[in-house]
Amino acid sequence: MANVRFIPTRDLPSVSQVHVDDVQRGIEEIKRAYDIGSGRETWIWEPLRGEEFRSNGQHDSAPEDAFEERYVQTWLNAVLRKACKEHEFAPFTDECAALLVLMAGQSAAGVRETVYRFFLGDRMPTDKHEASAHVYIRDIPLTDDALGGRTWGAAPYMARRLMLQYAKKHRPRRILELGAGTGLVGLALGVWMRTQGCPAEIFLTDYHAVVLENLHYNVTRNGLDSDDVGAHVATLDWQHVYEAYTGELASMTTAQTLPAANQERSAAYPPLTDDHPFDVILAADCIYDPAHPAWIHAVACKYLAPKKPGNAEPELHILVPVRSTHLQELDAVYNAFTHPSSPFHVVCEEQIRGTDDFGPITMHRSAFHEQQGHTVEYKYLVIQRS
Repeated sequence: MANVRFIPTRDLPSVSQVHVDDVQRGIEEIKRAYDIGSGRETWIWEPLRGEEFRSNGQHDSAPEDAFEERYVQTWLNAVLRKACKEHEFAPFTDECAALLVLMAGQSAAGVRETVYRFFLGDRMPTDKHEASAHVYIRDIPLTDDALGGRTWGAAPYMARRLMLQYAKKHRPRRILELGAGTGLVGLALGVWMRTQGCPAEIFLTDYHAVVLENLHYNVTRNGLDSDDVGAHVATLDWQHVYEAYTGELASMTTAQTLPAANQERSAAYPPLTDDHPFDVILAADCIYDPAHPAWIHAVACKYLAPKKPGNAEPELHILVPVRSTHLQELDAVYNAFTHPSSPFHVVCEEQIRGTDDFGPITMHRSAFHEQQGHTVEYKYLVIQRS
């Protein structure tokens, strides 16, 4: 990232009488300003409860920033038009088009890797070495309906809160993550616990072959692929667990389609066994159908460990977005876990904020590596056996 802030209207050369070298420099400036082609870095921390974090206005997109970003798009389009007419500018066609795709939205824009650094203090960090843990996460395009190919809004903050929780109490030995997606929550917790000298056995599960393949990459990338204590990738079909546990056929869901030959492609990842129960089960933003909470309830009945004196209290942690389009799913969570017949009860619930950055990329306005994107409210529930 450049030391002096890049201002497109000032720093990009006029396209009308521009030299090839100037266009190349302009494209490189844009890439630096938007953190394209370099390792992405995001710092995860939260202020003391009740304080409002603004970081010098970083979370508010100022009108001048929107104007500058529109100017970048105008400039790239002008270069594309010039490339269609003048042969020497033709090599810039693909690069300019790719940048414009990113500015339209990131969901299918390609593979990206981000290092998430977790800070457990209550003051704004100033140096990456203050982080208590860091994890590398590769996101992939949302193709084949692979919703778990991208890291969703509040997952990093859920991971941070789990670190804070287990810094003060018994730490779990066995952790199960449902609908793990990129695996950020489970991997971050596993990396942090290893730095604390108490590594845990973590099972990261999903059912989509494309997601499982990327999940395995992230496990290996973070060095947690040991055979004994580390992270394991496994398949888990919640619907199958529900039907086996209740003896009822589950209602059909159309929330996600699976790619061709999904079963064959996911065969490399063994199904989760029920040999040993888990101290902690995580479900971070993986509920997107009203049927899912009942299925997860059955999974918790089967896999969450019973209470044992002197051990960590077995818990299920659920994170659900409070979106107008997903209110049914949130209601279904309460219906499943607060029903009189349920062997569980909610011991803690709170509202937290996350950030979804599937929209257009934005320019970085400071050296502080905050999460970019649109703010989303989440309901965070901690559930225990009654």
